[in-house]
Amino acid sequence: MAAQESHHTISFQGFLTDSLGNPLNEVVPITFKIYRTLHPVLLWTEAHPAVPVVNGIFNVDLGSIVSLLNVRFNRAYEVGISVDGESEMSPRTPLTSAPYAMNLAGALRVQIVDDDVDVFASDNIIGGNGFVDADAVGVTISGGGNTDDFDQQNRGYGNYGTIGGGYGNAVGG
Repeated sequence: MAAQESHHTISFQGFLTDSLGNPLNEVVPITFKIYRTLHPVLLWTEAHPAVPVVNGIFNVDLGSIVSLLNVRFNRAYEVGISVDGESEMSPRTPLTSAPYAMNLAGALRVQIVDDDVDVFASDNIIGGNGFVDADAVGVTISGGGNTDDFDQQNRGYGNYGTIGGGYGNAVGG
């Protein structure tokens, strides 16, 4: 079993107690499942056969055994947990933003219809080190930018602009 790259796994931490509320201190098998939140549908399952729990705390990397690449992460999801073959715990844990995902501001478009959230690829293309404001469309950043200096990143702040490279450039309508 090959370990996935860091950006293809999700670090997940939890706290486990016994039936009296005492923190566990043992190694236990834990199964994790990812469900779509609205109209729950099971999308992914991964069993970790030996998870160390110390003073109740456990840490795992979801996706380290079963790839997460087939989960699109374009809707609200939640994680179900079952320990040592028992029934799944309730409530499930909602998945929230992660540092890598926050880099995508402006790269996705969100549409909400009847309380159902859909996320689509945006009308923007970002190929360099830069960012596009969330409400901008039709922006292309094809290269350049400086990751060490925020002011030297390329930025699209308006509609239908193109930056071909370089650094510290801005385009807007």
